[in-house]
Amino acid sequence: MRDLVVEDLRREITRGLLEPGERLTEWTVAKRLGISRGPVREGLRELEREGLIQTFPNRGAVVMGMTDDEFLELLLPIRLNIERFAASAAFSRFTDETITELEGVLATMRAAADAEDTDTLTESDLAFHRCMVEAGGHQHALQLWQSIYPRLQAQLHRIGRGRGSSLALIPGEHQLLLEVFQSKDEAALASALEQHIVHDARKFMPRHEAD
Repeated sequence: MRDLVVEDLRREITRGLLEPGERLTEWTVAKRLGISRGPVREGLRELEREGLIQTFPNRGAVVMGMTDDEFLELLLPIRLNIERFAASAAFSRFTDETITELEGVLATMRAAADAEDTDTLTESDLAFHRCMVEAGGHQHALQLWQSIYPRLQAQLHRIGRGRGSSLALIPGEHQLLLEVFQSKDEAALASALEQHIVHDARKFMPRHEAD
């Protein structure tokens, strides 16, 4: 039941169905899901650890937001450093199975872009990067990446909903990453990741579109 609460509320927060500042109470969540308040309480604690909500004594929980500056200047640089480290480490480890998995995710991304399915496209984007991190074989890097994943997921869904016709560019961006990854050119990969993770994200943030 706790996992049900976490999955349900995480989906609603990351998809923008629950907005930053919106209040959640154990009673209202339990009533909507048809369960007791105990699992709801546990689920809210997990979501607070993930950084998606903040709880207050006698007031319940509030959905957390993230400013553009926090996203661009804090979360993305952390993500970039983790992924550069892991992808570089993967050069001596990745196999044909890794490439096949990445190509499969790319196929899903292309189909989602064609269908203008922003949710599937964003989840496939994250799956692609997770695969690259896993290929590095460093458990600490993967754990760090997973620790920022929920906040990253929420922000990328938010950006995806505003990209409009540029959604079609996302599979091509990842095709380039795959080609550089296969080339085992560390400098080229570091540059491609920075372009994709930092500069492309900045370009599609509403307040930075004119930069």
